[in-house]
Amino acid sequence: MKEPLTLVESATGNSFMRRRYERPLWTLMVVVSLVLLVACADIANLLLARATARRHEVSVRLAIGASRGQLMRQLFTESLVLSVIGAAGGMLVAQWGSHLLVRQLTTATNTVFLDMSIDWHILAFTIGAAAASACGRRSS
Repeated sequence: MKEPLTLVESATGNSFMRRRYERPLWTLMVVVSLVLLVACADIANLLLARATARRHEVSVRLAIGASRGQLMRQLFTESLVLSVIGAAGGMLVAQWGSHLLVRQLTTATNTVFLDMSIDWHILAFTIGAAAASACGRRSS
């Protein structure tokens, strides 16, 4: 008797590649998250040191008539530009890294085809993270 044909939903990711690369990719994700956490802490410390160094500049601007709103707008704009540049750079590095990963998984006998186009969910998260970090730095 022949085995019945079983259909498996593709969202479950039941494939050879998932079983083979799931653990290394989870490890890579944890390492990348830790590096991101360290980088964020370093940038926060640098911005705190910069804010301390600019305290005199801010007090001079207030003394010559700049409003607090104008100063907040300037600092927010600076933070937003820095966040957008960081987010764009991060997206470029992620795109490059994903293509590099596919090239590393591809062998002479086994060609790997993975869709590495930018997903709108990832793009929305990146934009949200950039905006959140700019707003978070505004209060520093």
